[in-house]
Amino acid sequence: MWTPLGAGILFLSSIGPPSPFGVAGAEAPGPGGPCVPSDTVACPTTDVAVSVDYTDSIGTSAGLANTFPSPIAAHDYFSFDDRRYAEVWHRVIDGCAVNGKIWFFGGSLSTLATTTRVVLLSTGQVRTYFDPVGTQSSFLDTNAFDCPMGPVAAGVHGVAPLLGQPDVARDLAGASAPRDQVRHDQAGFFCIEDATRLCMISERFRVFLDFTSGGGSGQATAYRLTDHSGAFALFSATSAEVVFAIRERCGSFDVSIGSQTDVEFTITVEDFQTGFVWSRTSPAGSIDNFTETAFAHAPCFSDGFESGGIAWDVVFS
Repeated sequence: MWTPLGAGILFLSSIGPPSPFGVAGAEAPGPGGPCVPSDTVACPTTDVAVSVDYTDSIGTSAGLANTFPSPIAAHDYFSFDDRRYAEVWHRVIDGCAVNGKIWFFGGSLSTLATTTRVVLLSTGQVRTYFDPVGTQSSFLDTNAFDCPMGPVAAGVHGVAPLLGQPDVARDLAGASAPRDQVRHDQAGFFCIEDATRLCMISERFRVFLDFTSGGGSGQATAYRLTDHSGAFALFSATSAEVVFAIRERCGSFDVSIGSQTDVEFTITVEDFQTGFVWSRTSPAGSIDNFTETAFAHAPCFSDGFESGGIAWDVVFS
């Protein structure tokens, strides 16, 4: 059950069953500290350790996901077998001054089942979040952990401060949204990257994100994760709220989006090889998670697919 906590902010308070394949493997983080990162354990802060167990498409355990470096403090990113693509991501937010809690937000760019295990090392508190197979969703837990010393100043314990965060998730259902693909006059030009635009896949694609809200509008700050994946920070450069991956599939390219914001945004991908441009708008009031075929240059056996909404369970152990 999602329970409101003040002006439009929600926290996850449901208790769900344990993961059928176990919450973590032998390398999973446990109590103690400080956090020590590894190929399968992320340390978004010195006091928080995160691991992700995932399955294959039929629900059989495939092991622990791989971490890769985060360009932003208090964030983590995981990939599966193919390390080109970000598949699961999280951020840790200092909400101590708001409700005396450390917040933990997560999102997925995949429809494989995942179990995220989070340990607050100073206390040994554990939270486990399960996303079933066939969904692509986000969770926003503003009640994850008690603050070690009560309300603390922003940045203490290595936790990201709550800066410029908009109201989140008034409408938790995934929403269909307009999308477009048009011919652009820049075919043959070189991709130019800057603070708000990323050049991806050997500079073939350029990706940027525009957003609009009552608190302002503009272009999001862009961060490269891999040559196929990136992140965007809307209101504060220290807090990414949208992650994307461009996937190569049988001659076509799919775009996957994982969002942790209900602010209206439009993500645009320009193909400098063909001159085509693809864009999609996520409407205000919805957290939009999806994967769809953006550039179809060759026949494929299946069309792009979409999945949205919130379908996570949380296990308090």
